[in-house]
Amino acid sequence: CRCRPGWPYAIWGRVSGCPPPPSVSSAAATQAQALVLRQMTKHVRTMKAKASVVKVKRSMHVSMVAKGRLTKALILRGAKGVLAARDARGPHLATALATSPRAAANPAAATATRRFTIKTLGGEAFQVSLPAHGDLGDLEAAVAKQRKTGLCFSLLDDNGRLLNDISCALPAEIELQCLVENTCGLCEAAQDVLKRVFPRGMEDPVMLERLRLGRCRRLGCFPGSAWKDGGIDSAYSDSEIEDEMYDYRGAYQVYEFTLVDGDGTRHRLIGVINESDNGVNRGMWGSVYLRPGMKEVALIRSCDQSLSASIWKICDESWYKIPSAPLPKCEILLIGGDRNAKTALQTHLAHALGLSYYGVRYADERFLG
Repeated sequence: CRCRPGWPYAIWGRVSGCPPPPSVSSAAATQAQALVLRQMTKHVRTMKAKASVVKVKRSMHVSMVAKGRLTKALILRGAKGVLAARDARGPHLATALATSPRAAANPAAATATRRFTIKTLGGEAFQVSLPAHGDLGDLEAAVAKQRKTGLCFSLLDDNGRLLNDISCALPAEIELQCLVENTCGLCEAAQDVLKRVFPRGMEDPVMLERLRLGRCRRLGCFPGSAWKDGGIDSAYSDSEIEDEMYDYRGAYQVYEFTLVDGDGTRHRLIGVINESDNGVNRGMWGSVYLRPGMKEVALIRSCDQSLSASIWKICDESWYKIPSAPLPKCEILLIGGDRNAKTALQTHLAHALGLSYYGVRYADERFLG
């Protein structure tokens, strides 16, 4: 064909309207047709190969887009986990992970679940389920959420051992005891705060290693007039006043403290402390209770109004083992530190209050000696 050299007139010329070529011998025509067929076959194979390459590239692109979306979803999930942990701990510095290392190393562990039977001293039993890669803190949060027990309960194993290290792996036992703590020794307003269901919360590894502090956080607050016997006399001599003045002179904050003593035992405490935040701070006052018995073991009182200073008064320290390595000095008089912290327990309580009250700022070197 004259319009498309190499192609026979019978295939292309008749369609394009090209005039017929001069006649040739049948042998030459057969040879030309064979050549054209080989060229067409080669052309078709080339086009198929190109189409296959394009298909593979498109598949790779889709795969990369899907992978990118998955990565973005995981990043967003991790960010939400960090924000949730931050909300749970209040101002406390902590670390939140979207998944545990065990779940990341073993994808099957991320979908596996464990079921626990929780029994109360009253004979009631209920079940909770959670991911197998969780820890004791996750188990406590699941129990609190299901039973609406608030913060003040403790889990015990078959031997009656307290399970209070929230960073530990899930216990091997599938049946655990739940001890609901009696908070009647606290004022009613503090009891109401402790009845709320709180998020899991996290521990700060730096504070755990340096200050021997576990989870320390602010749980809630209530007006100063709701507890008139909490030690306000140490800051104000005219405490017999109207409720409005009680409220003006400061609100009570409810704290959770976790101290790790010299034996490595974790002691969990509840603090009900007035921060006297009225523009002219006169120190703090309140009480600290040792869980699970809720015994009052320490008081904090305003001691020098001109310096906004407080001092810790220890009611019982038989439960506390002094660490062999001294704790760093607390430099803040307001929370009972500096020269007013003369014993190891006073220093430890000052650090716990500082971490709960100041939050991430307490990690600043200027707060610690």
